[in-house]
Amino acid sequence: MEIDGVHRELRTLNSSRLYVILEGSFQFTVTPTNSVTTEVVMIDAAKNDLVLIERGDWYSFKGTGKYLVINGPAIRPGDDIYSGR
Repeated sequence: MEIDGVHRELRTLNSSRLYVILEGSFQFTVTPTNSVTTEVVMIDAAKNDLVLIERGDWYSFKGTGKYLVINGPAIRPGDDIYSGR
């Protein structure tokens, strides 16, 4: 996948996601939902970095570059839930 800008906030309740950064740089904003704290976490990622988004966590990201996203278990139609924020 390739992006130049902002990916809107979403989550999935069915799988965790691993983002592999192939080119460029990104900033992920993650709001954990299954941890002791619900503080927003900012993650900077660049080429060759991996970013794990846990099942159920709200997240968005912005940047310019290419990435690969791996879902476990596999994503199914309707899994993505987008926020209205």
